[in-house]
Amino acid sequence: MMKFFDIDSIKGSKSQDLRNRFEDKIEKTVHNEKDITKRKNSLFKNLHKFISDNPKSVMSGKYLADLGSYYNDLNADQLEILLALMDTTDQIKGDMNKIRSLVKQRKLFAYGNRPPDTILPNQEGKLIDRSSLTGKIVLLEFWASWCAPCRQTITTCYL
Repeated sequence: MMKFFDIDSIKGSKSQDLRNRFEDKIEKTVHNEKDITKRKNSLFKNLHKFISDNPKSVMSGKYLADLGSYYNDLNADQLEILLALMDTTDQIKGDMNKIRSLVKQRKLFAYGNRPPDTILPNQEGKLIDRSSLTGKIVLLEFWASWCAPCRQTITTCYL
């Protein structure tokens, strides 16, 4: 049986160094920031700087797709600004699709917008049409079981 060795990282490569510096900066300025407004501003500024400096790098698309979806801190306008900075020619198609999908979602669910017409089950399993709740205050909670920041965020819409 032939055994191959695993490579955890390649030291000294320009792309690895770029990645290490950016991820260290995000760790210091975004991940550890307790103030939500400062965290949002810092995330946008860090991504803006990185993408501006590296518009052709596939890491620009990867970071925008990943950080744009991990945190709910970037609105549709900010995502579009960052996307416009990128040279999308050599970006990974899945990352570009994810970013464009995030833009659509953020526009659809922007604060103050009415949620789309939906029919969903209540706690007893009875189907409720969203339009039947017009004029009532309704709490819509969106989260993903694998996403700690998502579970901490509650979105309220007034119909």
